[in-house]
Amino acid sequence: MNKLCTFLTVLLFLGFAPYSLLHGQLVAPKWEAAVTGGPTLFWGDLSVGEDQGDYLGKFQDENNWSFGANLGYRVLPFMLLSADFSYGMLEGQRDTYEDPFNSLNQYFEADYFDYALTARVNLNDLIMGYNNNRLFSVYLLAGYGQVHYRSITWQLATDEYINSVGYADQGARETDRNVARRIPLGGGVQLSFTDRFNLRVETYANRTNTNELDAQVGNTGVNDIYSYTSLGAVYKFNLRRSEPEPVPEPVPEPEPEPEPEPEPVFVDLIPDFPASVQSQSTEMLVYRIEKEDLNQSARLELVLPEGVTATSGRAAGADFSFENQTAVFTWTQLPRSPRVTTRVQLKVGTPAPGRHEIKGTFTYEEGGQEKFRDFSRSFSVQPPPVVEKPVVEEEIVEKPKSEIIYRVQVRAIFNGKQPPEEVRRALRLDKEVHEHFHQGYGKYSVGNYETFQEASNYRDDLRQGPVPDAFVVAFHNEERLNSLADARRVQGVEDVTPRRPQTITGATYKIQVAATSTRRDQPPISMVANQLSLTAEGMEIDQSASWYRFMYGDFNSYQEAERKLQEVRTTANDAFIVRYVDGERR
Repeated sequence: MNKLCTFLTVLLFLGFAPYSLLHGQLVAPKWEAAVTGGPTLFWGDLSVGEDQGDYLGKFQDENNWSFGANLGYRVLPFMLLSADFSYGMLEGQRDTYEDPFNSLNQYFEADYFDYALTARVNLNDLIMGYNNNRLFSVYLLAGYGQVHYRSITWQLATDEYINSVGYADQGARETDRNVARRIPLGGGVQLSFTDRFNLRVETYANRTNTNELDAQVGNTGVNDIYSYTSLGAVYKFNLRRSEPEPVPEPVPEPEPEPEPEPEPVFVDLIPDFPASVQSQSTEMLVYRIEKEDLNQSARLELVLPEGVTATSGRAAGADFSFENQTAVFTWTQLPRSPRVTTRVQLKVGTPAPGRHEIKGTFTYEEGGQEKFRDFSRSFSVQPPPVVEKPVVEEEIVEKPKSEIIYRVQVRAIFNGKQPPEEVRRALRLDKEVHEHFHQGYGKYSVGNYETFQEASNYRDDLRQGPVPDAFVVAFHNEERLNSLADARRVQGVEDVTPRRPQTITGATYKIQVAATSTRRDQPPISMVANQLSLTAEGMEIDQSASWYRFMYGDFNSYQEAERKLQEVRTTANDAFIVRYVDGERR
């Protein structure tokens, strides 16, 4: 029987070991300490006697008291492994025989202390999961340990010494205690008052491997048993190294971070002026000022060479003056748009032939500081052509020479430029290449045609050769117009190109990708092109009927325009084809 109990105890520990590996880290608190106290009961050979009575029958007055303590560690969420210790007394008597002097009418007394390694398995936590604040729980316990004891037996009526264990001289002198193995088996209930303090009611029986707890060795073949029923107070805790709470260091007041300096505004001046002019002519000097969101006071000074004067000047929000060969634009506050265009009408007199230079300074205020940009533009002056005999044959002139000229644009470079001669050689052109700056681009065009049809014919030739994307553009007094429709407005009622009744020979097709009804809301061509993933050099603005329409491409046939429309609609869903006849929207 003892071997069976030992086997079951070891099996209990080994059976729950895999559960510990599967559930990993244990929950807190992990430690428990308890103090206990309560009665003890005894079953042994003294209760049998010669009449072979019931071994488990009760003694008379067999109760006594014991006290204990235990310290446990929670190895699993539902199991506590503890070291238990108790100290107490055992006693009992047999007086069932009528003859009070019968030697079997005996009583015994024993004192003991025991200890064991005990496992307490909480059934509630095992079935429903761990809960430190559960009010009521039931548990089973099993363990293994030893008991150290002394025992002495007397005759009940005469107190005559009968036998003893752990005593000498018939119980007069104590000797070493006897030691026996014990296996506690039992259970209990636990009431939780707080997450730290619990009350425990517990009972267990100790199976021993000795017959001498009552100083009687009988012939039953069953070893002695004693039980312990106790009421205990339990305290749960975790072991921590006691350390003084750190005193927080005073937090210094954070110094205010310096405000980051704003990045300087990018300012650039892009000129649009021919590289060569003739004396005794009128020219338009155009400067486009790229200024981002700069909107404070500013001043633009242009120092003109001798022999060149400024007759007028205009720019949004600026006052213009000309004195001592210096043209001046003054802004109290720059416009909010990211760019400002200035135009100065120049009268070229008779300066000395050769190279001349227009020097300038743009002064502006940024972040309370005055800044400036210097720039210059050089040009050459050609003498006027010699006319041996001026002939005026008004009868063969049908109408005064138009101020509008047409060219074929072959290249555009955003925010940059390239020498015109390099452009001519790169594209293998047979005509002079003109350079101008328009809407953020350096643009290069060829030819000087009085009619749209002449320019269109030359454009068609280029499209068959080195420049498949060439298209016609219009200029007024060497200033690039936004669209061909602007050319007709400049000429008033005069048609841009000669009309051919009953023919569509001059018909072309363009793709409208965007439109705005006010000039104030009109975005730059470069911005619309970037948003729609199109090339800005293939886009122009057609203004008519109070609308500003952004037109893309210039196609000779509707089928060609329709093929391009499929590509454009990947980014401009509402794009559509518009037909132009001799440059006029139909």
